[in-house]
Amino acid sequence: MLNLDELEQLMLIRQELETLATRLAAKRIEKKTIRKLSKLVEQMEREVQAGREKEYSVLNKEFHLELYRASHAQILVDLIEELWDRSERSRWVFKLFPERFMLSNKEHLEIIESLEQKDSERAAELIRKQKSKGFMSVIKVLKEYEQVKNQQIM
Repeated sequence: MLNLDELEQLMLIRQELETLATRLAAKRIEKKTIRKLSKLVEQMEREVQAGREKEYSVLNKEFHLELYRASHAQILVDLIEELWDRSERSRWVFKLFPERFMLSNKEHLEIIESLEQKDSERAAELIRKQKSKGFMSVIKVLKEYEQVKNQQIM
């Protein structure tokens, strides 16, 4: 199990690598990949409407990895996948913060729009913001939990 410092490091690295992968993908992405991403967003919207965070999280990961694979930078994608798996706690974001659950898919639509326009800087900035919001929410809750836990020990 990761400690909070390790998790913060993983999330910071993921944010940077995923931003880079998105920037590269936006320059290289094919229309068929954009269509696949759009279909995933439609599926995720059904999960949002049904209130199924777990199912949404699975599709969310698929969306992001499909996007990053469009970068055609396999080493980068491999690193992201490894870090994603190591930062399991970040998946709690949709359960802990229902507003992130609701807003996340709207952000995905904006990302797709920027990909269609081949606007690599906008796509990268949208990913950076999405990751930052999600990661910082999880870190905040975990820090609060640590404080409460430490106070109970004293």
